[in-house]
Amino acid sequence: MASRHGKDTVTIINAIDISQYTNSCTMADETALHKTTCYGSTRDSYQAGIGDGTFTIGGIQNDGVNNPRDVLKPLKAAATAVPFIYRLEGTGSGKAQTSVSVFIKTFNESSPVGDNATWTAELQMTGALTETDQP
Repeated sequence: MASRHGKDTVTIINAIDISQYTNSCTMADETALHKTTCYGSTRDSYQAGIGDGTFTIGGIQNDGVNNPRDVLKPLKAAATAVPFIYRLEGTGSGKAQTSVSVFIKTFNESSPVGDNATWTAELQMTGALTETDQP
């Protein structure tokens, strides 16, 4: 099995590629679990519920075209779900792609005195999560 290098990752939100400003992306894909344990049991038992999840993305702040501050803050203020595409292997035919609608839950900026200004955002998934190969 071949390893993948993170440098090839692509992040596209609301049809805008913000990859050039992004240096981290973490997907947390979850399933709710409902406890079904009854009297007399010696161990808990569970039933799987519905899926949920978030993406946490971040990078270096920049004032270039389609920078994260200019793209993400208005989407957060609009409080409307938008499409998000995550390509762990980069863009290309047959490479994996994850697509889901998201709300911008948080947008944070940090400006330490001795380093680059950075940004992070938490994207709340909503609706179906689609994992396919790119055409």
